[in-house]
Amino acid sequence: MEKKVEKLDKEVLDSIKEYSNTLNSISNSIGELYIRMRDVERQYKEFQRKVDEAEDAFLEQNDKLKQYLSELDKKYPSGEIDLDSGEVSYYG
Repeated sequence: MEKKVEKLDKEVLDSIKEYSNTLNSISNSIGELYIRMRDVERQYKEFQRKVDEAEDAFLEQNDKLKQYLSELDKKYPSGEIDLDSGEVSYYG
């Protein structure tokens, strides 16, 4: 069988070029989006690490406050503290 060569119509060639250009553009967009997604994932992990640290610090301080108030409750049973005036009301 003999190999033949024909010139494509301009419309056909232009359509193929347009599809190819569109695919290249989409591929570039996918690459850019992937890079941005990876950056957002990295930022999210860092954000989550900071949230975890803040939660740990909160829980630690909350435990310390509970322990401190428990000690104060021994001295001032069922006491109510007014933080503005510095006074404690209790039954004793």
